[in-house]
Amino acid sequence: MRSFQEDLNKLENDKAYLADEQKKFDEQIQVFEKNREQFEDDKALFEKEKAEIEQERIETQKKASDDASGLQLRIAELQERENILAQREKTLNDQLLDLQYRPYQYMPDGYAQQNATEYGTCQQMPMQNNDGYRGLYERAQAEGIRLNMAGNMKNPVQAQPSHPTPISSKKPNARCYNVGLTLFKSAFIIFCITLFESLLIFFMKDYLGVSVAYPAVCFGIGFAAFILCATLYACGYRANARKKKHPTYMLTSAVIFVIAVIVVSMVAVYFKAQVSIPTQLLSYVIIPVAYLLNILFFSAFYHMFSSKSSYNK
Repeated sequence: MRSFQEDLNKLENDKAYLADEQKKFDEQIQVFEKNREQFEDDKALFEKEKAEIEQERIETQKKASDDASGLQLRIAELQERENILAQREKTLNDQLLDLQYRPYQYMPDGYAQQNATEYGTCQQMPMQNNDGYRGLYERAQAEGIRLNMAGNMKNPVQAQPSHPTPISSKKPNARCYNVGLTLFKSAFIIFCITLFESLLIFFMKDYLGVSVAYPAVCFGIGFAAFILCATLYACGYRANARKKKHPTYMLTSAVIFVIAVIVVSMVAVYFKAQVSIPTQLLSYVIIPVAYLLNILFFSAFYHMFSSKSSYNK
């Protein structure tokens, strides 16, 4: 009896457990159905968007194809019009040349007949006026074609159009200057600056611990440049040269200055100059760079003098 009661209690517990499991399973089925419905809705929305995007893509491709076809037709039409205009321009130029090379003269009919009889010509020289030229120019201007007049040395009088084209090409005056004089002025100023720097270093040679050759070499370089420029000026070097629109020598002098500064730095490193010592810093770095600045000063003075001394040719 006791065993039967225990089995009955166990059966009731299993039945209650199965009921709970059935309830959980039903809840999971409801959640699954809900997710399934949401998925179906998302799928339908995705299919709708996909169809709309595909339709837009097809319309865009069709529109692009139509635009490309229209563009090709437009290009072909423009090329055809260009060929027609070129042919018209050629025809008008040929007519103008034919009129210009045809013998004509401005004189009364009696005088022309008298000359024809006197010189035994078998054909009277035709009379030509400006009406033909005026018609050609008016027609060319109406069609947007520019005619080029060809000269004729045989005709003493050239016909001029009564309505000239409004386009005028006036060549600007070129700017010219004396290169030798400009070099001489710039070199003289740089020579004065170099002389001042060399004298200053000469009086400071004991403090810097350098020999007399240090300022002498620097002065010799400036003096040689001055003599060279003075010789060029005395020989009349490019006394009437055209001024360039973009002075490239400014960039060239800057590049030379940078390269020279790098060389000075390499020399200072080679001689193991101590930057912390003021005398060595002045001797190996500051003073050479100050001398090299004369390259930039020379190009600046050259540009200034060439701008002031330029004149119209």
